[in-house]
Amino acid sequence: ETDAVNSAKASLASAQSKLSTDEEGETPQELAVDQSASQMAQLSVNNALASVGDAQANAAMDVTTLQTAVTQAQQNLANAKANAASDATAQALAVTEAEQAITNAQTQASEDATTQSQDVSQAQEAVANAQTQASNDAATDSEAAQAACNPPTTSTTSTTVAGGSSGSTGSTASSQSCVQAEQNQTNTADKDQQAIQSAQNQLTAAENTQQATAAKDQQAITNAQNALTQAQNTQASTAQKDQQAIQSAQNALTNAQNSQASGKLKDNQSIASAQPTVANAQASQQQTAANNAEKALPSR
Repeated sequence: ETDAVNSAKASLASAQSKLSTDEEGETPQELAVDQSASQMAQLSVNNALASVGDAQANAAMDVTTLQTAVTQAQQNLANAKANAASDATAQALAVTEAEQAITNAQTQASEDATTQSQDVSQAQEAVANAQTQASNDAATDSEAAQAACNPPTTSTTSTTVAGGSSGSTGSTASSQSCVQAEQNQTNTADKDQQAIQSAQNQLTAAENTQQATAAKDQQAITNAQNALTQAQNTQASTAQKDQQAIQSAQNALTNAQNSQASGKLKDNQSIASAQPTVANAQASQQQTAANNAEKALPSR
């Protein structure tokens, strides 16, 4: 019963206060509270509008930034493909040149082998000719010496020379012819031996040149083959590197496009999330204004 009485007294006091307010208007303290509420409501609207503006500005910035990233990624991919095409052309040319170098080296080796073989054959023929000439000269000189040193037996004429000595004229002439023939035989043999030695020296030189040229040409072929292998290896490794660069650029483009899509979605969500806040703040502001207006009406 006491609680009921107290509650009734409180209701009476509140009614009397409201009646006094309606009759006399709001107190300065209440007016200050209403003004503060109105300012807070306006601030909430301003903040909500600012949030929407920020979200829209951020979305516009993201559009530019993300599109720039996509464009750059597309350009990087195009550059990677162009570089790969250029490398493929250059490496194919290098391989072709290396193959041609092998062909040239083999052709040169074949030509050198033919030339050197001919030189050796000519030197061998020169040795054989010198030996044949020496043999022929030896036979001829031997016959001449035999004829000079063993002439046919003929009558001789004795002569008396100053001092009372006598000798055989035929015998003296025959002896001199024999000596001359033997000297000719020795001279010709020496000359022929020198010719043989010279020809043999030329043959040895030709054979040495043949061997040296063959070794040089084989080394040139080996070098050309090594260069071809190197060119083919470079071609393969460059193609692999370029393919990796293309794949990397493709992945970067995909990532940029995904970032662009997700960024657009996120920005749209941010704008959509901020817009209801504006509506709520404006509705709250209108309600506050309506409440304050109602309180300001005179009592009837």
